[in-house]
Amino acid sequence: PAPVDPEDGPLTPTPIILREREIGGSLSRFAQARALPGAGFAEAERAVNVVVAAHPALRMRLRAEHGVWALRTEPARAVTLVRADTDDPAAAADEAADRLDPEAGQVIAFTWLDVTRTLVVTAHHIAIDAVSWLILLDDLATAMRGAALPPPTTSYAEYADALATASAHDIDGLGHWVHTLQAPAPLPTTGGRHEITVDLPPAGRGQRGGGLEG
Repeated sequence: PAPVDPEDGPLTPTPIILREREIGGSLSRFAQARALPGAGFAEAERAVNVVVAAHPALRMRLRAEHGVWALRTEPARAVTLVRADTDDPAAAADEAADRLDPEAGQVIAFTWLDVTRTLVVTAHHIAIDAVSWLILLDDLATAMRGAALPPPTTSYAEYADALATASAHDIDGLGHWVHTLQAPAPLPTTGGRHEITVDLPPAGRGQRGGGLEG
């Protein structure tokens, strides 16, 4: 069996994940996708396995029961790179969105387009945001070149804990926003539109708007 990463295990849900739980509704196809060029299938397959093993957030699993959400990351396992019949990245991403299932631990899917040598990455929004894409795509490009990934800094578990702690204690600005929302309208109402019509006489003959006369 694969060794267990010390970061694998329970995760603190971040505020944005808790917000999604409050909104409710289906998490199906709640995904984003990006595409990047690759050298070949073998290089892309190796790269996606390296990157998923390096990022615990891409191995996240959601357990939702009676309105309670619990998150954890699981040990790295082999990642499947699907060869698509299409050369259209949008179509590949649309198909891959159906393969995502946070409760089954499937928060990212990879598709390879042979014709254009393109890697399409489709990720569930519970595991990635706009800033995370920059890191993920950079690491994938690095891994496809065969280079080593940069060493990790702050782990996802530490990041999630820090966000949760900050959101629980950051109430310094609460009074300001309560006061702002209760304030009256800053401008008085005008009671409707007003129109002003000005009639200008036609310009007299020989009048010039400027310039030189001969």
